[in-house]
Amino acid sequence: MEECAKAYVDAAASVSDIAADNLRRMFCSPKVPPKKVDTRRVVLDVGQGTTGTRSVAFAASLLGKYVLHFETYLLPNGTFGHRRKKIYSKWQSMKRTNAGCHEWLDHSLNFLDDETKYYDMMLGIPSSNYGTDMLRYTPNAHILVTERNFSDWYRARRRDHNTPPPPYQRPCEDKVRLYTEEQSSILQAADIEYWKCKMPPERITFLNVFEESSTVLWTKLARALEVNITEEFMSDNPFPTTWKFESN
Repeated sequence: MEECAKAYVDAAASVSDIAADNLRRMFCSPKVPPKKVDTRRVVLDVGQGTTGTRSVAFAASLLGKYVLHFETYLLPNGTFGHRRKKIYSKWQSMKRTNAGCHEWLDHSLNFLDDETKYYDMMLGIPSSNYGTDMLRYTPNAHILVTERNFSDWYRARRRDHNTPPPPYQRPCEDKVRLYTEEQSSILQAADIEYWKCKMPPERITFLNVFEESSTVLWTKLARALEVNITEEFMSDNPFPTTWKFESN
């Protein structure tokens, strides 16, 4: 096991045997090569949900990109595409048990084999909690990490979602409600340190839509997406606080 992975597992083991076992399985089990590999430089957000991912998704769309966010497909220039419930339901059905989840992820991410929509950026599940598996399909991806004050994130996540996963990679059949705020904080910190360790500095970007200025956010996102952005655009367009078609 590589050093980045070993440190991640050790940190998880201090909190939960389940989390540590899930990570060991992810890092150590044999993998079947994917049916297809996307060699483009897509952007994968491995930050957890409830960290401003809607804001970032809409901003990327305004910059002319095609964006997958959870069940939603966004077209360039802030246009709503459609809901992707059928494909997401298939993703969910493939991992109803811990063993089934690992077996499926080790052998073939059918969710991606069946993904016919062109995208430049992905946020939310699956990239948030299955980013390491996603890199087998998108080996040249640029990693984005959306962040938020952890206590604020934990409270909002527990309040607004029924059974979200805990903040680590491949949490098969694990739930954040099984962890205290302190335990979740350790897992999330270990996850972020893993990505810092794994990715070269030029292939990872950190965004905090709750604390960074609009100009800083636009600049960082444009750099991650390799988009030219003007001072005039940033002046005329405050960084979104959410997307604008929630009622559709």
